[in-house]
Amino acid sequence: MAHLTNQPSEKSVPLSDGQRRAISALLLRVAEVARHASEALGEPGEARTPFSRVAHDIPPETGAQVRAALSDLIDEANVIATLCGIPEDVRSARARLRADFSLLWSDIEDTMPDRLRGYGPVSHVAASALEPHLRAMARLSLRIARTV
Repeated sequence: MAHLTNQPSEKSVPLSDGQRRAISALLLRVAEVARHASEALGEPGEARTPFSRVAHDIPPETGAQVRAALSDLIDEANVIATLCGIPEDVRSARARLRADFSLLWSDIEDTMPDRLRGYGPVSHVAASALEPHLRAMARLSLRIARTV
């Protein structure tokens, strides 16, 4: 599975380091929102985002220790919630997705080539290659926000 690096490849469009970081941050936001949407739709596993992945580098024995401690942590939090009369916080998946995809639209708009100029000149090649995809992502984000 491929992942983003801060180093341009032979296939990369010419971008400054700041522009590349801005696009990278946007793509990580897409991965996060896609995971939220998958969860809200009841779909197991991670969304299809080849530019973002988790390296499963926690050894099984450490994972078991963390799971046990996490279970104890949740038990303690539940005791405190009961002692303090804290009601259950029920959140709307629909509201979360509307907010996530509306904010994603804003993040996409902030990485349009004319906005990337804040990080330095944007080449015509980069603008031509990126803008249609960014515009499509923005349209899709708004469509999803309006659908849920």
